[in-house]
Amino acid sequence: MLVLACAGVLGFSLLKPDPVPPARWLDFTPTAAQERKMQELRAKLHAGERYFPREAQRERENAQLFTYMAGTSDEELVVIASLDAMGTAYGARSTRKAAPDRDVERVLVKHLSSKNPARMQAAFEAARHPIMAAHGSDEFVDEVSRLAREGDSPALRLAALETLLRLPQDRRGPRILRALLDRTSDEAPLAVTALLAMQVQRQALSEVPPLLEEARQKVSALTSASDPGVRGTALEVWFDLGPEGLARVARQRLADPDPYVRGVAAGVLAKVGGASDIHLLMPLASDHGEARTVVRGVRRLDGQEALISRKARGYQFVAECALSSAHWLAQSAMLQVYGPAAGEMLRGDIPSMTFNPTTGIAAVEESARRMRLWYEDQRAFLPREPRQEERAP
Repeated sequence: MLVLACAGVLGFSLLKPDPVPPARWLDFTPTAAQERKMQELRAKLHAGERYFPREAQRERENAQLFTYMAGTSDEELVVIASLDAMGTAYGARSTRKAAPDRDVERVLVKHLSSKNPARMQAAFEAARHPIMAAHGSDEFVDEVSRLAREGDSPALRLAALETLLRLPQDRRGPRILRALLDRTSDEAPLAVTALLAMQVQRQALSEVPPLLEEARQKVSALTSASDPGVRGTALEVWFDLGPEGLARVARQRLADPDPYVRGVAAGVLAKVGGASDIHLLMPLASDHGEARTVVRGVRRLDGQEALISRKARGYQFVAECALSSAHWLAQSAMLQVYGPAAGEMLRGDIPSMTFNPTTGIAAVEESARRMRLWYEDQRAFLPREPRQEERAP
């Protein structure tokens, strides 16, 4: 009888394991009912599923349970599935979802620098909610910033940089800006991501003059980077950080071997150039190169190659960028010379452009034909072409 009783007790203990002791580093402590709920959720995974059911992830009351399991489980399957569920269960600004709290941040910090890439990727996916929250903790942002600066792999640094891109404007301080500046000299995908983040955070940079000056110097240097995606993106970001000196570099990059960079340079001149730059832009009216590129060279945490597509804003071809800028500069010159009431440029009307983002090369060629006729008629009256020294950086 004693043996049978012991066997019964043993069998019961195998079926109903003792609850995991509360995690002292988390504020949340599950009740007995919540423990049973977590057992039910884990049982679904052990039945062959990789992730928790979507309907379970959307139940607001399960949010803390997923966080708790992600923070306390020793099973890789449960941890990754819980992190994945946290990405659905929480919302930074949604009233229908649970708001991320300190426990969420603590659990994510635990996994963001894991040795398991799948776990890190799931953690970064879930990190978008606390990073976007208006009142998240500085400690969590500092940890993401540290990983962007010091992460032990390009994949980790890229994931951290992309996470920082989601940070609200009023939460971007000098430490975040420093992380971005440190990464602009890294691999091309990281440099482009850091440049785009600096573009978004230009207001924060302007409030820290030494960092803004350093950012300008780095961006200026990157216009000569080996990767065309970096060169072109640097030209765009330079304007947003302050256009001083940009016109000369943009003129030089009109002869860049990559059409994306030529297109961006032509587009930038509409903002920082003058009527004399029409002389430099018109030769590009027959440049049908696609003003786009793909930045590559780094693997993401999931092993896939990081591909960042870049294109000149609003246009498909270099010729479109050049013609649009020439047209704009001609109109600006008309206003400067004759004033807003004038009905003509120096002599003759400026032709209209017949292309738009949905038209093809035929419309571009027709616009180029019209603009060339106008240019040949007006070139003697335009300001002289910039001297060679005005084109060099």
